[in-house]
Amino acid sequence: MSLDIAYRTMWVPGVLRATPEFSGGFREWIIQRGWAPSIKLTQKKATFDVHEQASLVDSLVNDFIALSAAAFESSVSVEVRADEPKGCAWQVISYYYSAYFAANAIMRLAGFIFTNVEVDTCAEINERALLYGLGGTDEKSKFVPSVVYGVVSLSKSTTLSLHSLSGVKGGVHIQFWAGFLRFLDNLDSNIGGTPLPSDDKKMARAELKLLREALTRSSRQNGSWLSEVRNAVNYRFEGGVWYPYQSSEIDGPSLRQQLRSGVNGAPMIAASTSAPDCKRLVSVSGYLLRWAKSSLELIDKSARHGKRKRIREGALTFSEAV
Repeated sequence: MSLDIAYRTMWVPGVLRATPEFSGGFREWIIQRGWAPSIKLTQKKATFDVHEQASLVDSLVNDFIALSAAAFESSVSVEVRADEPKGCAWQVISYYYSAYFAANAIMRLAGFIFTNVEVDTCAEINERALLYGLGGTDEKSKFVPSVVYGVVSLSKSTTLSLHSLSGVKGGVHIQFWAGFLRFLDNLDSNIGGTPLPSDDKKMARAELKLLREALTRSSRQNGSWLSEVRNAVNYRFEGGVWYPYQSSEIDGPSLRQQLRSGVNGAPMIAASTSAPDCKRLVSVSGYLLRWAKSSLELIDKSARHGKRKRIREGALTFSEAV
């Protein structure tokens, strides 16, 4: 998986630390740890100087482990029906969530964050901005609760920028995939500067192109195609996977096998290939799960104590049941 190898060059330093210093996730880090606002707040943007880089990285890794576990747990949480194998609507929906959680996890290790910033978190941000004279005084200078896309920058110093995705039309899932597409754009830009051999770079870009084509299928330029398929199945009862099970091309056992094959290395369905939307969704989900699993396995090699326990008893245990 060449894209995963290229992606590892983007990991924030400290991902492979054996034992974390901070036990919470990113939102807990914002409330509890060391940072200060660096420019005046607006309702939709906040930028911080990070004083405790190690604990920030720990929070991202902790989120990665938790999200990866949720991704694999989602993939095994719905039993394939032996009595009616074509009744696989909830299976498709669960596999969508596997993709959603896996993609969210993958972003974390490279310092990219998608999360919901709630009232208590905003209150902490605005209070600190007020102390530093950088906002928090009126509505225009207060960061407001929203879905945000965050980026950790590690140049001469460590900074963190949060940008509201309220400008992206649609619900939380559409906003998420728009954010994930931004992450893939950054990854694409980074591949050229990696020390990888040229053939590996070409293979990584080919995988990335295939993934982008899958996410933007049917002119979904914001990357939300998987979400649209989930909506079609979940809300419009499309795809023939609800009673009376009209589709002869889809059944639960074959979808489970397709997901398993994806996790074990089968390539994604090419955009030019004719296949039902549900099968395409499962193909992408398997690819993203494999990407997350390969990262988990690498982190597990250096992890100790509670960090290793969370990886092995959570995500990796669930992955064995796919």
